[in-house]
Amino acid sequence: MSASSSAPGAQHQRFAAYLDSLAQAAGHLDRAVPLESYCTGLLLPGERKSVEPMAARLAPDDVQRRHQSLHHFVANAPWSDEALLERVRHFVLPVMKRNGSVMAWIVDDTGFVKKGTHSVGVVRQYCGRLASVVYDTVVLCVGRERSVAGGTGFIGQYQPGVAKLYETLADCPDNLVLFMHHVPYTYRLHSGKTVIQYLYDSHYDGAAAAESAVRQWSTLKGLIDDERYRDVLEQLDYQAGQAIVWRDAVSNWFMRASKIPDAQGRVGHYPNRFEAETAKLNGYLAKPVTPWEGASGGQAVECPAAACFVNFTYGGAAGTHDLLVRYFDTNAGVSRFKVSVGGRVVAEWPASDQHLVRNDKVDSSSSSRRVIGGVAFKPGDEIRIDAVPDGGETAALDYIEIM
Repeated sequence: MSASSSAPGAQHQRFAAYLDSLAQAAGHLDRAVPLESYCTGLLLPGERKSVEPMAARLAPDDVQRRHQSLHHFVANAPWSDEALLERVRHFVLPVMKRNGSVMAWIVDDTGFVKKGTHSVGVVRQYCGRLASVVYDTVVLCVGRERSVAGGTGFIGQYQPGVAKLYETLADCPDNLVLFMHHVPYTYRLHSGKTVIQYLYDSHYDGAAAAESAVRQWSTLKGLIDDERYRDVLEQLDYQAGQAIVWRDAVSNWFMRASKIPDAQGRVGHYPNRFEAETAKLNGYLAKPVTPWEGASGGQAVECPAAACFVNFTYGGAAGTHDLLVRYFDTNAGVSRFKVSVGGRVVAEWPASDQHLVRNDKVDSSSSSRRVIGGVAFKPGDEIRIDAVPDGGETAALDYIEIM
């Protein structure tokens, strides 16, 4: 290559011509500036090539606005991939063919040296350029590293005193650690708890608080008008039920991701819960729920017929307990349920929470519950749930729980 072609001016001109060509393929002229910024950010020094750190390098005095522009360009601009790639080929292929025809193009992504001492969820990675194995330890982490020193630089947008507080784990408040930093699940917070145990405990504490609100409101029966009492109680009970759904969904997801069990043994262990798919099914079919954490056990049973029922057998000691039925109430119809214990009907209801639910899918958002209080049980009692689906609603069931 000649000295003139490698001079900074010549390189700049070639780069500008390349960007002009890409801008034409990208369509609207208002994409030209963010396209140039994005490509420039990819070429500038710096290990992290995601939008946030590139915005910090491109416009250190106006990071937020540049970040929004780059993010909109990448996420929302509806350019043609084919047209853009055709422009790239127009520039790249002639250079590749200077020394002959291209028979094969091998892209070796192990040629990019990866930095750091740990790799999330990976035991070993080979780096071709170093001809050695790097990362020999599995450290599962959570959170996003936004520090200036080793992350996206997001923390640098705050005023100096606040940025200094957030920048290091030693000073960062517990409730912001996972937003500001990328840490192992076993990292110990100022409270003394590990991150993973904090995640478990906070979700169980939240569900317990939601349940206590139902009990507190129930003490007002007869002290306020009946309509107001019923409306608020219904919404508080729905909220308490959803808190349990999300407690289980989030806790089980993090236990699977972290591979670390709950120190109190609660997550994934529900001794008085009986999954619908394990019952004797009559007409019902077991189906997976997506995402898996949206249902207890990852499955539900749905009724494809005019009517279906399931049978459980009570194996505990004689006594009186509350019986919880977890079902799915979508807005695609109004299914009906009837519950019998030992041949005695203990509850009947329509699945009509549509004013609270805005979802036509069987998942965590449509999960609902019915608590049947003061049910007398004796060993061997059959617990039967009859269901009649309606419209597009399949009278789906998740589990029962004896409380």
